[in-house]
Amino acid sequence: MSLFVSLIWFTFIYDGWSLTTAISRRPDGGLSPVIVEVPKKLNSSYLRPALEPLPPQSSRFASQQSHGWLEGQWQHLVSFLRPAATQAAKNAKDEKLFAGCQSLIQTQPGLGKLKVMNGAFVFDKEPLEPVYLFYRFTGHSRHDKLAEHTPALGAVSLLNALQATSKILRKSMHVYVLLNGEDRESYVDWFRGKLRELELESFDVRDVPEGNDKSYSEMISSAQKVKDVDRAMLLFLEEDYLVHPDMLIKLVDFWTAYDPCALVPYDYPDRYTRTDNQGYHAEAILHAPGLHWRTVESATVTFAMRLDVFRALESRQLIPAPWDDRGPSRQVNRLVGLWAPMPSLASHIHHDCTGPCTLTDPNFDYPAYEKLLLEKARCMRMPFIG
Repeated sequence: MSLFVSLIWFTFIYDGWSLTTAISRRPDGGLSPVIVEVPKKLNSSYLRPALEPLPPQSSRFASQQSHGWLEGQWQHLVSFLRPAATQAAKNAKDEKLFAGCQSLIQTQPGLGKLKVMNGAFVFDKEPLEPVYLFYRFTGHSRHDKLAEHTPALGAVSLLNALQATSKILRKSMHVYVLLNGEDRESYVDWFRGKLRELELESFDVRDVPEGNDKSYSEMISSAQKVKDVDRAMLLFLEEDYLVHPDMLIKLVDFWTAYDPCALVPYDYPDRYTRTDNQGYHAEAILHAPGLHWRTVESATVTFAMRLDVFRALESRQLIPAPWDDRGPSRQVNRLVGLWAPMPSLASHIHHDCTGPCTLTDPNFDYPAYEKLLLEKARCMRMPFIG
């Protein structure tokens, strides 16, 4: 090892001397400390070792008395530098990842891995992607009136969307239902039975801590434990969304065609009316079978991310959360791009919003859809649906 890369310099004071010590690791693992004089009045020159060595007796004394201390300092320096070097390498890797995500935004509108056949966008083979779906469920929405059942209908709509996918695709899906709320025990067996019928790769229905913030934190903790390929999809879904029957099919289509880094399954009507959105005149638009995808400025806590992107953003505390979704999601869009479908594939349902209700996609007949879902919920014997 060359002297240039094997020396570590540091300064300490002993008996009135200002000393700079250079420690070099020998090939056998031992230390080779060298002590040189530095002016007592430290200034920019302390960065340069003095040409005159210490007197022999001082050198011997310093060498004998401080060798053990130097060994300790070496270990301290190594323990300090290793995490810093690891973090620097991670930051460089993440920046490369983010740059790759940004490249999709910069591309010209195209077809990705799609081809045109008889005027339609199609794939050469069926899109298959590993999907991890995290669904928090209480069974109650504070935005519902007495006779409304948005979470129950949302759960049925999700099961419909899962059923609409191919059997092959379901074999690459992992579904986690995270129950909290006073009626959680009533839903455990119902969810397990319905998910078992779908023949998924895996599923889990379990209790999580009470409360929106705590249950969300538990969900993110579960997502951190996922081990799969980097491009695996992590989909986080709230209970007050009604999803379209083809939502999962369309998400996987887009995932396969373009390998996006983050997306949302909804197109809020207020994207077209509010004046505080960022990114006007800078949206990117891509083709997909049956719809288009464009970049949007923010998200709620219903969104999807690639596994490697989730890890990078989570380490920076940039995952949208119930206590702060718009700020972090704007950063997500800035770093990796945040895509949304046109037309929408889901709608956020708040029955207590004042008209016009900007949470509902006006191009989809949700009142009629809710009636259909309610009938299906009864047929499926969902708890508390009479």
